[in-house]
This record gives sequence, structure tokens and C-alpha cells, in this order.
Amino acid sequence: MSNKKVFYKSNTFTPINFIYPQELKVKQLLASEFIPFEYQKVFRVGKRRFIVDFFLYSHIILECSSTSMKKYQVPLRKKAIYIQAKANKLSSAFNHPVWVLLEATHPIGERFYQTLIELMPSVDQILTSCNELLELLFQRKNRSSYSLHNFQFNSHLKQEGSE
Repeated sequence: MSNKKVFYKSNTFTPINFIYPQELKVKQLLASEFIPFEYQKVFRVGKRRFIVDFFLYSHIILECSSTSMKKYQVPLRKKAIYIQAKANKLSSAFNHPVWVLLEATHPIGERFYQTLIELMPSVDQILTSCNELLELLFQRKNRSSYSLHNFQFNSHLKQEGSE
């Protein structure tokens, strides 16, 4: 038996307890505003599993991505193509809106924002900051006819009933 250690490429292996800084920021933001969510929810479509970053109280799927590169267009474009494929499968199987939070260290320009819209036609909302996300959630919450307390209570009852 050999004593060789197995090394994983950093771009293909993520430790189980690892959380990206942007996801941590969103998680803390949602928790501080008492917005119910599931982190890393698994959806099954046929034989495939899709893990989404957040599944929000009003049945919204939220995917997060960020880059610290000065030339952010290339990494965000690649991520947008991946998210589009995922959103297309999820929206055809479930009737949940898909939101995407794409952040860069430099502001995303209007021309590139339009490119992102064209690359992700299955995505319902493209956000470029956590503040935008929070504003949109509050607008949606104010328009809804139910309260968060009722939702939390009802979802708690459903969980008990399914056991």
C-alpha cells in the first residue's frame, strides 16, 4: 500500500462546511431581517439533483455569484450560462421564480447588464447588490396578502405533518 496523499484541484472540490463570503453575507442579511429561507436546498428533476444557494419564503430560488476580478465580464458570463441552464431546468419542473445575485468589485455597467439579461432568459430577476435584493424582498413582502408569521407557522405544521 502506498503512502501517497490524495489532492483535489481547488476548483473542483469544496469542503462540506465551506461557505462563500457572498453567501454568508446573504445568509446573515436574510436572518437579520427575519426572512425565512432554506440554504443549499436540493431539487430533484428526473434523475438529476440541483442544489440552489437559497430557497426563500415566497418560493423564490436565489442563486449567488461574485467575482473580485477587475475584468468581471468573463467569469460572470460563464456563471450566467451555467445559471441559465440550471434555471431553465428548474423553471420547467417547478413554478418558482429564479433570482440571481451577481456582484463584482466594480459596478456592473448597463451594457453588460443587458448582456446578462440576454444570456439568462429563464431568470426572472438579476440583482447586482444585496441592497437591491433587500429592497425587492420588502416590496414583494408588502404586496403579499399573508404575513411572515403565518407562513412560518404553516410551514412548521406541514413539516410536522409530513413526518
